[in-house]
Amino acid sequence: MMQQIRSLLVIVALLGAIGVQQACRAFEVSQAEWEAMKKEIDEVHKQKATPIVTSNTERVLDTKCGVCEDHTVTTGTGKLKLGGMVQIWYYGFQKDNKGLFSNKTVGIADSNQVRDLSSFRVRRAELNMNMDIHEYITSYVMVDFARDQASHTPLEDNQGNAFLPKTGTNVGIGGVQTGAGFAPAILQDALINFHGFVPHHDFTVGQYLPTFSMEDFNPNSVLDFVERSFVGNHFARDIGLTVHGSWIDNGGGGAYCGGGDNGRVQYWLSAFNGAGNYHSPEGTFQSQNRADDNDAKDFLGTLMVRPVWKDCFWGSLEMGGSAGGGKHGQTGTYDPVNNPAPGLNRREVFARRYSAFMDYFPQGPVKGLWVKGEFAYVHDRNFAGFLPVDLTDPASAGQSPNNPFDTHGFYAAVGYKLSDSIFNSGGSCGCGGGLPSWLVPFEFAARYQQYTNVEIVDPADANRTNVYQTKEWTAGINYYIKGHNAKIQANYNVMENPEGPAAAPFHNVKNNSFALCFQVMF
Repeated sequence: MMQQIRSLLVIVALLGAIGVQQACRAFEVSQAEWEAMKKEIDEVHKQKATPIVTSNTERVLDTKCGVCEDHTVTTGTGKLKLGGMVQIWYYGFQKDNKGLFSNKTVGIADSNQVRDLSSFRVRRAELNMNMDIHEYITSYVMVDFARDQASHTPLEDNQGNAFLPKTGTNVGIGGVQTGAGFAPAILQDALINFHGFVPHHDFTVGQYLPTFSMEDFNPNSVLDFVERSFVGNHFARDIGLTVHGSWIDNGGGGAYCGGGDNGRVQYWLSAFNGAGNYHSPEGTFQSQNRADDNDAKDFLGTLMVRPVWKDCFWGSLEMGGSAGGGKHGQTGTYDPVNNPAPGLNRREVFARRYSAFMDYFPQGPVKGLWVKGEFAYVHDRNFAGFLPVDLTDPASAGQSPNNPFDTHGFYAAVGYKLSDSIFNSGGSCGCGGGLPSWLVPFEFAARYQQYTNVEIVDPADANRTNVYQTKEWTAGINYYIKGHNAKIQANYNVMENPEGPAAAPFHNVKNNSFALCFQVMF
């Protein structure tokens, strides 16, 4: 098209020149001038013969390096944007064949042979589709093809959320031997968002991750560490409806570096199915894309405030919290193990959960530094019959009836991103400096976390569940090749398992781990 325009401009210029000459003198053209004009006309005819590229697909195919430019795929109705992400892991554990519960003195045999295997893994293989079907309506679908099997070892701790199921460790061994795992959960997000017609509000319905913890606000592609925290990885997606409100716009100018960011005060009010229970970590049981298993719904409220945001002196601070709960279980009269009856047969309980979180990105001389932290508390009843009453015999009767119990935990993390620091040249607040180009893409991070994730039956009361706390220290290095679109992350995790009850102390499992993540996102 540009060549055609240039050719037309040449013709116009020639005709203009001719007109000027005619106005000044009689029109005379030499042979050389005539040949030059014929050449220009021939070039115009050639340009007209060149096919005009009209579609986005043709533009991509016509470009020698189509992947070097951004192109939007369009459809007959609406505007479709495709995206995706691939994460490939390598992780390795310290070798320790004995499991956490292994204790010969009291006759407890627990193997760790399938939990200390180094492995490559396709952790995530996501494909997402965002469709703007109307100025007020957007739909979003995300599938993760890596979720068709789940026999891999959890990375947070090679004990995972370490309970000793009634069936013993043979479940884990069999899964690794055969490659089988838990039920597939390929469909991750499937939602419709309504926006723009109610001031300051939008509405979402479908399946997605509830906004319970701070990490729930962040997609898997922008995590600071290879894997989410105990808190952030504990709750699964659910099906429901959310009303989101956003108030007090930042505006622009003044002390704000960026401006234009909305939502200094935001809230989310949600209702979900609430199938399963809060004590089952994400991925342990099928808790998404399924029918509800009780008559009630879970309700969740989240509030987030930004006291300062993109301020050239104070930086950006977010803080907030969540509170929610609902009735879990059905009928409540029958016991699914000792007194079964038709129906869902789950003892009722009012489950509840709370969280508090904050993150801070300061400016000034510590620009590039960030700190984050989060706390979570859960009260619920676990599945009846899941834990063995006698630890020395995992095949013994399962715990039933089982009383509700509490779990809780927190994490604190800190990082320093060199590309955002004062040592790197540029910056929106006028800070400058200089770093070698090979050093700029690095980010250094550290995290401490703990959670009461080890569950056993109380020896003195078979209806009660005792919980024990696992601790983890993580050191991480992130290398950003092209932001989050292409990056490499490396983490080393130091684990401290609980000691257990005095009558039957746990084995001190050697299970420190190293994890390497290669990520590409488009």
